[in-house]
Amino acid sequence: MSEARDAIAESWLDDQDAPGSWEATYRPLMFDGDRAIATGETRYADGNVFSNLFVLRFDRDGRCTEFVEYYVHHPKKPATA
Repeated sequence: MSEARDAIAESWLDDQDAPGSWEATYRPLMFDGDRAIATGETRYADGNVFSNLFVLRFDRDGRCTEFVEYYVHHPKKPATA
């Protein structure tokens, strides 16, 4: 399991967004035993906006053992003059 976790972390670190290029807001939506769902939105300085839904499962120590991300990429709004 540690190898899989390390591979995921490495892939995230290899593809980082530049500091200050985005802001995000997330909040828990549902808890049920060892499962949780969170929703949120990420906005990038270049105008890209994503709505996200995270499905999570935790072990007895509170570590996330499963993570699935669903997202919607919103179309960019045309520039106004």
